[in-house]
Amino acid sequence: MWKQFLPDDNAPGVAYWDSHWDEHDWFPEALAFCAYEPLSEFLNRYTRPRDIVLDGGFGLGQHCIYWREQGRNMVGVDYSWASAKRVRCRDETLPLAVADVQTLPFRSNRFDAYLSGGVLEHFEHGPEQGLREAIRVLKPGGVLVGFMPFLNLERRLRAFFSGETIASEGRLSTSTTKADPVKKLDGWRFHQYLFTKTELEQALGHVGLELLEQKPIGWQWGLRDSPWLSGTWRRIETTIRGRVTARTQSGPTKGSAPVQDEQPHAATREGLLHRVAVSEIGKSAGESVLIRALQECFGHMGAFVARKPRIGSAVDARTSDP
Repeated sequence: MWKQFLPDDNAPGVAYWDSHWDEHDWFPEALAFCAYEPLSEFLNRYTRPRDIVLDGGFGLGQHCIYWREQGRNMVGVDYSWASAKRVRCRDETLPLAVADVQTLPFRSNRFDAYLSGGVLEHFEHGPEQGLREAIRVLKPGGVLVGFMPFLNLERRLRAFFSGETIASEGRLSTSTTKADPVKKLDGWRFHQYLFTKTELEQALGHVGLELLEQKPIGWQWGLRDSPWLSGTWRRIETTIRGRVTARTQSGPTKGSAPVQDEQPHAATREGLLHRVAVSEIGKSAGESVLIRALQECFGHMGAFVARKPRIGSAVDARTSDP
């Protein structure tokens, strides 16, 4: 695992995330992309309507609200009261709790699935305690669907050429083997860990979870993080995401006739960009190869699905209540 640091002038803990969500109204865009994001592929395949799903660290609440509309019985937990109030304003009936994902206020074996979107990497002592809580509250055979930061090829090259010092956007990255000297520098504090595929599999297996699938996702966000390519990509991405969000929010009404595209070639190009840059699912072998290459080079997160062992398995003793 690699450690990533933020300058001390960033607010710590809850205050950091509250200021992050407050600086822009991210919710409409986040909700619009729930239908397209790569994580939806896993949730559609591994959960069913009426499943009880816990969103651990719900943030803006877009997953709670979207997947509730898709028939899941969503329950949300976050350690920010401000986040809970924002989500409550959007859906007063949504079951929410304010708590730490490392000490969940739920009984064991309650949930069919647990959604963890970029949360467990933020504990400097590692993700183990949060993963053990996830496996505790899952039913036997339940799945943990989530993502954690991916140590992609571009990040490795950037660290190599920069001597593992200050990277883009004022962040400091270093391997854990050199973490102690870096931690002693004034003006920096721990932010998160980044994982290779092997390290993520080992972290899940260590607590008794069976890895079913994993893949890098969000190469667009990885490009945002690159000092070499971020400027050009942000201009392209703004155009693509604006079109997709507008299309989602102002789609055809019930009973309306489909609108014929006056520029079919432009529509084809936009469809290709949408598949490659948004849903990240290729229609052809060529598109799939392109997407996989982009993910390995620039993937921002490592998405995964892991299963809690069923009753009677050899690792049950490690996952039961003390």
